[in-house]
Amino acid sequence: MKQALLQLSPAIGADAYLPCDKDAAKQTARSRELQEIYAADQADRKPPSPPDFQERDRKRRARVGEIFGEGCLTSPADYLAAAIVFQHGDRPDHFFQTFIFSMRGAQAGDTKQKRNMALGIDRYLVNTNHRQLFASQAFKQNSEPCFCMEPIETTFPDSLRREYMGVGIKDQLAWVDSLNKGTTCGAPKECDHKLAPSPKGTVPGLW
Repeated sequence: MKQALLQLSPAIGADAYLPCDKDAAKQTARSRELQEIYAADQADRKPPSPPDFQERDRKRRARVGEIFGEGCLTSPADYLAAAIVFQHGDRPDHFFQTFIFSMRGAQAGDTKQKRNMALGIDRYLVNTNHRQLFASQAFKQNSEPCFCMEPIETTFPDSLRREYMGVGIKDQLAWVDSLNKGTTCGAPKECDHKLAPSPKGTVPGLW
């Protein structure tokens, strides 16, 4: 029985399948593309925002996923662009991927990305019905005037909040207070949402 042989199209060539660590030109092109994707993501969020940017978000995430699959995320700037694009996702796995990309960016030398790690993991936890760690997520019903703070894991040390976010829980409560400026909401409150605890061990490598 004859075996079928895999043949590459002459128009494509074997070089097209080289990973980025073996193809400097490809890496340069992908890094440039990631920055273009990142810039487009940010531009869509400047007022007035276009009505269809959510579909563009989806296409940006898909393209970043393809670039990741090629092994072309290598620099802190690459990881930052990917993290921000996934931060604007629409499901918990997207937010967890923000955490992973930001962690890789921080490990690659950009320690400022530790803040994005915090934002990503808090968004992931709240959206999987768990208490947040860094007090970065506030909530407001469209029909109500007041923002509240999503429930916080009380066993998480404030020193880690300061390490990753640069601020502590009191600062974050002051942030919620500022969101309610000009209202009669009073002191910031924790939302009345029944979220499960997030004890140590919930996020391996972080907590």
